[in-house]
Amino acid sequence: MRNINVFKKLLQRFSKNYTYVKLLNGSTPAFSNFGSDILASDVVMQCISCIASEVSKLRPQHTRDIGYDTIPISDDFQKLLENPNPRMTSADFLEKICFMLLSTDNCYVIPIFDEFTNAVTGETRRVYKALYPINPRLVELIEDSAGTEYLRFSFANGDRIVVNYDDVIHIRMNFSANEFAGGDYAGRKNNTALLKILQVNETLVEGVANAVKANYGITGIVKTNTMLADEKRTKVVNEFVDTIESNSRKIGVLDLQQEFQQLNAETKFVDKDTLEFIDKKICRSFKMCLPVLEANYTTAQYTAFYQTCIEPIVIRLSQAFTKALFNGNQRSRGNKIQFYPKDLVFLDMQQTIEVMRILGDAGSVFENEKRQAFGLPPLAELEGVRMQSLNYVNVNDARQYQVGQTGGENGAETGQT
Repeated sequence: MRNINVFKKLLQRFSKNYTYVKLLNGSTPAFSNFGSDILASDVVMQCISCIASEVSKLRPQHTRDIGYDTIPISDDFQKLLENPNPRMTSADFLEKICFMLLSTDNCYVIPIFDEFTNAVTGETRRVYKALYPINPRLVELIEDSAGTEYLRFSFANGDRIVVNYDDVIHIRMNFSANEFAGGDYAGRKNNTALLKILQVNETLVEGVANAVKANYGITGIVKTNTMLADEKRTKVVNEFVDTIESNSRKIGVLDLQQEFQQLNAETKFVDKDTLEFIDKKICRSFKMCLPVLEANYTTAQYTAFYQTCIEPIVIRLSQAFTKALFNGNQRSRGNKIQFYPKDLVFLDMQQTIEVMRILGDAGSVFENEKRQAFGLPPLAELEGVRMQSLNYVNVNDARQYQVGQTGGENGAETGQT
């Protein structure tokens, strides 16, 4: 972070004595983000940027499960999700998280909060102030004498902070070989196979560049049938070039002492299928669909991309945020952090019409939500209005139209419509 002052409390924890946590595989739990840089590839950057851009469209929401119903909660948690820190919008926040996750297989988000303890009950309450995604150079899993686990983050400028592991929002991908971090045995992104493909891609791109240069190389020579000094030979060539450039028909003239010979060098380019094959291989490393990357996709292609690439990230985000921001008691009461697609992005117009018709007939969507689904702005007079299929009356009045009740529960007055 540019301003380490936001982590003042975390810096004070260096007064404790820590030891490395013992892992079952016997390795030291210290993980570096350094490795071969795959971000130098334009195709890799395009893949990551495209996925991160889609993730940035998600809408974080604090929800609570009550029975079989899930209701949105507007509280301090929701304000935090909408404005995670003074430097980032919600979209910036999610995009940065996704970019780091795809680049290193690990992402760490540090919460900044104040704790208040009730003097009577002893219950501790947290007030979250900000969430910061960080990009450490080194991460170490350590513990104190009581066995409490912490993460020690070291940054490029030499600063280090220590954070209780239970407080960190740790999002992982490819969580298999390492006991703590995503990635390979050492807790880093395993780029071995991808780097081989990128090397082939670089060779092909260089081949295309060299072929283009060859097209602008020497295409012919002027042969003199007599012995000429260097100055005269240069003069003959210049005169021949001048005769071509000085007339619109581009015809050169030589006498019997000179002869022009055409060089028929055949330049071969890499075929389209080979280049497309390599691009697809790189895209598959990120579960990216090539038509989506090229913005030339069908609804079915985007739906498959969402389900295989975006949805697993959404699930990881939801579970990691819920685990870190809520304590066990809060989670047991149904509190969760969910990430919803902002719009019906994987539906075409006909499918959107059908979805709105089904949900609208059941009174499950507000009228302004219907307008927004078709790109229309909400109307003030439709605020809080839901309609359902009883001649599309207000959902709160549907019972009166159905059973003719206008009074209390037993219906003091009845009527027909």
